[in-house]
Amino acid sequence: MDRAIDLACRLLAGNLDTPATIEVACLSYGPPLRDAEPVLRQMLIEHGIAVNGPETGDADQFRDALRAFGSSAIDIGKFSVIFYRLLPAWNEQDATQHALILLLNELDQATTREDQNEIIQHLRDTALAAS
Repeated sequence: MDRAIDLACRLLAGNLDTPATIEVACLSYGPPLRDAEPVLRQMLIEHGIAVNGPETGDADQFRDALRAFGSSAIDIGKFSVIFYRLLPAWNEQDATQHALILLLNELDQATTREDQNEIIQHLRDTALAAS
């Protein structure tokens, strides 16, 4: 949430103010996302950024998670939670989902930080290519 507040402040400094941007910029640091989510969504919408809500389908959420992880906007922990939550049964998965499962398994088996970083980068590349 703190990053959203920083973004809102930069938008205001760039004369890109909207009502929701002002409201987000005025938040105190540290509020939980659940408390500020409506105004944050509104700020993004006011700046022309597509926002997926709770009604968004699994396929769209999965694609958004791939894009976010591939571009390093979320870490491996957040990505894997989303990935496994949205993962269909094995016989319903596509090639990308299969590849990501195998890479996540490799990551679990990696014994050095160097190997883990290499696999995570491969995961990011695969996610970005699929998004």
